[in-house]
Amino acid sequence: MIRLILFALTSLIGGVAAIPQPNVLFIAVDDLRPELGCYGSRAVTPNLDGLAESGLVFERAYCNQAVCGASRLALMLGIYPEHTNERSFHVTDWRQRWPDVVTLNQHLTAHDYTTVGLGKIYHGSGGNGVDREHWTRWLNVRGNARYADPDNAATHREASKRPKRSGRGTMRGPLTEFADVPYNTYADGARADEAVAQLATLGEAKEPFFLAGGFTRPHLPFIAPQRYWDLYERDSFALPPNQTVPPGYPSWASNASAGEMLAYSDYPQGILPSAFPEALNKRLIHGYLACVSYMDAQVGRLLQALNANGLADNTVVIFWSDHGWKLGDHASWCEHTNFECDTRVPLIVRHPDEGTAKGRTLALVELIDLYPTLCDVLGLEKPDHLQGKSFAALLKEPQRPHRASAYSSYPHRADQGVGNVIGHSLRTARHRYTEWWQRESDRVVDRVLTEIESDPSEVTNCWEENTELVSELSAQLRQRVLSVRPWIDLFDGEDLYGWKANTDPDAFRVVDGLLTAQATDPTLRSHLFYSGDDAETLELFRDFELEAVVRSELGSNSGIFFHTDHEPRDVKLHLKNGYAIQLNSTEKEKRKTGSLYAVVDVSDSIISDETKWYTVKVKVLGQRIQCWLNGKEVIDYTEPDKVERPAHRLGRVLRAKGGAIALQAHDTDSVYYFKSIRVRKL
Repeated sequence: MIRLILFALTSLIGGVAAIPQPNVLFIAVDDLRPELGCYGSRAVTPNLDGLAESGLVFERAYCNQAVCGASRLALMLGIYPEHTNERSFHVTDWRQRWPDVVTLNQHLTAHDYTTVGLGKIYHGSGGNGVDREHWTRWLNVRGNARYADPDNAATHREASKRPKRSGRGTMRGPLTEFADVPYNTYADGARADEAVAQLATLGEAKEPFFLAGGFTRPHLPFIAPQRYWDLYERDSFALPPNQTVPPGYPSWASNASAGEMLAYSDYPQGILPSAFPEALNKRLIHGYLACVSYMDAQVGRLLQALNANGLADNTVVIFWSDHGWKLGDHASWCEHTNFECDTRVPLIVRHPDEGTAKGRTLALVELIDLYPTLCDVLGLEKPDHLQGKSFAALLKEPQRPHRASAYSSYPHRADQGVGNVIGHSLRTARHRYTEWWQRESDRVVDRVLTEIESDPSEVTNCWEENTELVSELSAQLRQRVLSVRPWIDLFDGEDLYGWKANTDPDAFRVVDGLLTAQATDPTLRSHLFYSGDDAETLELFRDFELEAVVRSELGSNSGIFFHTDHEPRDVKLHLKNGYAIQLNSTEKEKRKTGSLYAVVDVSDSIISDETKWYTVKVKVLGQRIQCWLNGKEVIDYTEPDKVERPAHRLGRVLRAKGGAIALQAHDTDSVYYFKSIRVRKL
């Protein structure tokens, strides 16, 4: 806001140059856990260590799903995988399923940024999956060779003629390569060359730019020029001490087979990674760190180009990884789990105008927070669909809190008849708590609690000794998961499919895309129930959020009944117990819009203008009812354990097994309208 105000003021003063909009250098890497010198690792990373010294290092940054495609898409869309159901490593054809969502690059392009992308930002470096149409320029840059060693290249060519054991894709060459070749023999070096050239071009233009450069290393295969392997002594490496998983951790969720490695030609057949020979373990750790140093050198070339082109003082630099990786941790080599080492990522932000954005922060952040953060940093409005939480305030006060917990998830195919499962995980300041939910029913099938502070290797499970804490974390986790799921539209603007009236069905009609409610017989007290499939409907309205956009004419006696038990008698539905949010537009019956019928009144929320639309939101969770009118909370009521049920009015029962939603039409001389009605289960 300050930047925008100064921009406006300086534009009005003749002879004073306007403050330029900041540029963004957005650097993504693949499969990198916080294995950098600035995070205390032995990795040789002088360039990123230098960036860390001039920027803010996030000690507790987490991806939202530990696999390339899902993690990157969540960041670039600003939407959780739990909402989009885009959970695979490649998320193929995601744009066909989400044609209208505004991606980060699309949003910046629409706000006069020159957006240039290359390398691995989304999954892959080309095709429709990179959102090609919404960049100013997308550059598909390739290196000279996948494998530079002739023998390795020949092995790869032969292997690629055979399908993977999974049937998806083809086999590959060896797991590692250390050839004495120039840096730009491989794709990451060539991408760095192109990014440096782009910075020179962008520096000459007047428009602000967003340059996104994605490096593949240290992703498998561990390929880097010989000079980066020479930085390390192989015999100095050893497996980490955490070779087990916590007791009770489901075997099908630990990914002990490291399935991604199976496609490589020198993978030892017939054994699990827990039985790898020592020489292979050391070679893999050596190769990973060599690739980290190789990647660091390419990042350094971009940072040097910023300085050489006079751009460093007006460019925000963001360095991030899509997820972590196991370096033999838990006897495996991969990501694809809810473990700390797979979900924790390096994140460094350098903001030239924020002198306080230096040092380190222990604030819990998620990668999905980057999209709204950039909007705030650049002074742009945030799209409505964003589900992340901006951490721009941390750039001014790095020691302030941001989130109570970081959330991530991962899908699994369980055994023992459980079927499809989603692992949902919270990382708090002290603990990692994970529940595995059966996908169809949300039933918890397993859980693990680890105190990361005392057990950073994550090999213990202490939930049975901490049942009260587990109860709190379980409730927090459920709220996090269900609150990001998509809304279900109950009214499509075309017909009343799924709705059923108990009396006076003509009172409810669809006119010009609106659901109208007006009684045709004053002796009938008609209600329109959302019926759908009965079993699903009862569960849907047990704990839920409902949002309705409504307009009410003066004098109407209307309301939204919810959590209402109902029973069929012949073809009719009859109310038994429940609550109602009033939609009255006058003080008729001394109740006002937003009132909880016969329980809680409100003071100043009468709908007095029949030309305006009002958004009514109701949230029912356990015995608590909340209501908002146009974003203002007007009801916060908790039902007592013992509820009186007066014979002359509806009784109350939030502890019933199920519930329903019903709309009311009692007046013949007034009408009210619904533009939309949507709900989501909590």
